[in-house]
Amino acid sequence: MTRSNLSSIEAEQAVLGGLMLANNRIIEVQEKLNASDFSMPENKQIYETMEALSLKKIPFDAITMSEHVADKEWFIECGGEGYLVDLIDMTPSSSNVMHYVSIVVDRAKRRLLAQASKAISELSANTSASADEQIGRAQTEI
Repeated sequence: MTRSNLSSIEAEQAVLGGLMLANNRIIEVQEKLNASDFSMPENKQIYETMEALSLKKIPFDAITMSEHVADKEWFIECGGEGYLVDLIDMTPSSSNVMHYVSIVVDRAKRRLLAQASKAISELSANTSASADEQIGRAQTEI
């Protein structure tokens, strides 16, 4: 599996940009998307910030998000408020946010499958347990 099959940075960015453009979609998105589905740590942290602000009934856009995370090292490293503005500018349409979510979730599942595949491969090389025991362990990976 190629790296491009395991993540879609563009879809992650479109989800975040779409949410900043349409805060009211956060509940719908949360029903399908977990922060752990993001492949980029910065995008995961931005999403977690959106969730936290939403719980407090604080609107989240480039300005309010920047105010809440301005002192975080990850925020400075990803480009700060400029990155948030770019997220909005890069988003083709907030009305397609659920499609972008489906791409992010699909890629997250592919990463989990790749991790399970690697773990199963390592099990098969281990001769300290019987093949039947290793099959049992492999089944728990999936």
